[in-house]
Parts: sequence; structure tokens; C-alpha cells
Amino acid sequence: MNLPLSNTKERIISIDIIRGFALIGIFFVNIPSMFMPDFYYHFEYVGIDRFIRLIYDMFIQTKFYTIFAFLFGVSGFYFMKSIEKKGLSPYKFFSRRLAWMLIFGVIHILFLWAGDILHTYALLGFVLLLFYKSSVKKMLIWAGCLFLIYFSLESLVHFASDNSTNESSSNLFTAFKNENGEVNYYYHFFEQMKERWNFFLRSIPYEISVFPFEFIPIFLVGMASAKAGLFTNTSTYLKGIKTVQYLVLIASVPFFVLMVQEYVHHQITSSYYVFITGKLLATFYVCTILRLQQIPLWEKRLSFLAPLGKMAFTNYLTHSIITLAIVSFFIKDTFSIALWMQPLYAIIIIILQIQFSKYILSKWKYGPLEYIWRLLTYGRNKSTSTTFTREM
Repeated sequence: MNLPLSNTKERIISIDIIRGFALIGIFFVNIPSMFMPDFYYHFEYVGIDRFIRLIYDMFIQTKFYTIFAFLFGVSGFYFMKSIEKKGLSPYKFFSRRLAWMLIFGVIHILFLWAGDILHTYALLGFVLLLFYKSSVKKMLIWAGCLFLIYFSLESLVHFASDNSTNESSSNLFTAFKNENGEVNYYYHFFEQMKERWNFFLRSIPYEISVFPFEFIPIFLVGMASAKAGLFTNTSTYLKGIKTVQYLVLIASVPFFVLMVQEYVHHQITSSYYVFITGKLLATFYVCTILRLQQIPLWEKRLSFLAPLGKMAFTNYLTHSIITLAIVSFFIKDTFSIALWMQPLYAIIIIILQIQFSKYILSKWKYGPLEYIWRLLTYGRNKSTSTTFTREM
């Protein structure tokens, strides 16, 4: 999300652009679960929806939260570095930042949608405090070890399982149905709040025991990348970026083949392949944007994503507010909305958000929720109230 960088008026535009790109992907991923609460347990796609589902799994699912997690580590480093330059405690302000992020996330879950990611980043983000002073090498070693553990666990579960699908159901979604079996988010609203809250409480043990092995390594890679100057001295890393870009793309190909084969036979792809390609393609996407940013023509073409990325916090939460309002008041049964229609809706909302972000940033320095989050983080501290002008 938007975290202050330094006291200069410059911005690291490539970070804004990558964040804007990731935000679009996140919305595409979230839309099906907003329209269909049991998205992950609904396998009977027919016609064009079957093809759309495969495209989701191959190129979108798990790819963009990985990019966001990477940028979270980048943001964490720049934020603490900026605070430290002001002679203040980076640990105190970053902890306060995360605490308010957690509160926003819990409110998001309770009143809007159970698929929130803010609280997860906030809970696990405190680990970054332990690595802020660490060397790039130490961060990458820890990231590699933690990710190896997670990859081993995923592989063990995949190869020990007799089937690749998870056909369990969740009590969370039963509250979304009315007496006619129609699904709408605002039927029995307070009962839904209770179900979402219970779902959140039940998910905490999993999030603090399993998620650290997936998310913290990505956080650390992001923090190490920022500390190494990947975004401030991109040109010096271009050769390595190009090599990594090609390697991860080539490595993705056999998994794409396996995903297609499995989908033909089972109408759903294994979460194991989705997980692996998520990390590979996320890396490919970031490398591609960094390389394109070095070409003036492409830098200009991609610049429309920057306002969207700068207001990522506001735009992420308004995804839920706008979508749930529309589906609740104008759509009687959200299950009646075909999967192929949902990306079209997402494109319309994204276009509107880009224009909205441009307008807001032409009038004010921050988006509305960015400003509130900033105010809650800094309070009335004079050394931070006017000098932090560059964000990411």
C-alpha cells in the first residue's frame, strides 16, 4: 500500500506502476468470489466459463497477491528508512502503521468481505522489523529457507493427495442464501457479519502457522530488493532482470502444460500448479514492467497505472464497497452472473477508478484513505506532518 519514502518530491514511478498493475489483477481475482461466495467450491463451469476459469488459474490466480506481498516488503524498507532519516524510531511508526492496517482489514472483513488480505499483511508484517538492519544476503537466505519449507509442504500435500480438488464447503457462505436459494450479500446482513467474524477467528491459527512460510519470504525479497537499489538503480540490474525474466517464463511452460491437461480431465487445475506458477509469473510480470520502464515510449504508455497504484489503499477497499453495493441492490441472485461477464465488469470499474485517482491526485497530494491512514500513523508529529511528500 502507499507508504512514505523520503522527503523529496520525486517518486519511484515504477513502483506506482507495478502496484497499479497488481491492483488490477487483484480485482480480477476477487471479483468471482464477490459474485459467487463459494467460488473455490463451484466447479461446474460450462461453455466459455470453462475457458475463462483456466485463464484465471494460468495467468491471474495467486500471481498478483504475490506481487503485492513483494511490494509490501519494498514499502516497509522505504518507510522505515524515511522515518529513521527524521531521527525518529522506524520500529515505533512502522508498528503503528501495521496496527492501523490490521484494524482496517478487520473492519473490511466484518462489514464487507471475508477475502481481505490487509489483516494478513499486517499480522505478518511485524516480522520485517527484525530484518530492517539486516544485510541483503541475510534477507535472501532467510527468504530462501522459509520458502523451501513452504514449497516442501505444498509438494508433500500435493503428491500425498489422491485428488487435486477441494470439495469441502464453508459455513461462511450459507448465510448468503435466502429462503429461495438465491445468493445475495445483504440478505440477513447481521448474520453474515457474525459468519464473517467467525470465519476470521477460525482462520487466524492457519494464517499464523502456514502463511508465514509463504508471505514472509516474499516480504523479505521485496525488502532486500529495495535495499539493494533495484528500483532506484534499475539500469544497473537490467542484465540480471532480463535473465530472471526469461528463466521464470521458461520454467512456467511445463506447469502450464500440466494445468491444461488436468483441466481437460477434471475441469479444474491443481492448486499446487497454480501456486508454483503464481510465484514464477509474478516474477515475470515485475521483471517485464521494470524492463519496459527503461524504454521512454513504454514508460509513457504505462504511466496511466501510476495514479491507480498511488491510491492503492483507497482503490482496494472501494473495490469491495462498490461491488457489494451493486450486487446487493441491483442483482437478485449473484450466482446468475456468468464468469465471463465478471472481468468485463472489473474493466469498467478499473477504468472509472483510474479516472477517479487522476482527479483526486490533481487536487490533493493523497487519496482519502491514504490520508486517513497517514494521519493515524503519524498523529500530529511535526517532523512527519509536512515533509513526507514522496510515496510508493
